[in-house]
Amino acid sequence: MNPVNPRPVLAPGLRVSVHDEGAVILDIDGGQLYSTNKVGARILVLLEGKTALNDIADRIKEEFEAPLERVRADLDRFVGNLNSRGLLRT
Repeated sequence: MNPVNPRPVLAPGLRVSVHDEGAVILDIDGGQLYSTNKVGARILVLLEGKTALNDIADRIKEEFEAPLERVRADLDRFVGNLNSRGLLRT
């Protein structure tokens, strides 16, 4: 994993609504709306700036019973997408 911040946190100006099927992210400043599945919703909850990405990967692996290498690759891609859209504090 090669994030800009090893303990990423969501950018200010976002509102996240977690529901049974996933989550919705409202970027108030950018006027954009994004959605994600259950795994993405769980990752969003864990992006509080205190948990390292490796620890997030371990938790996702356990909670969703998924192979660690797959979780790491998906997490890296998910965080990269958030970062490229300006949704993470740098």
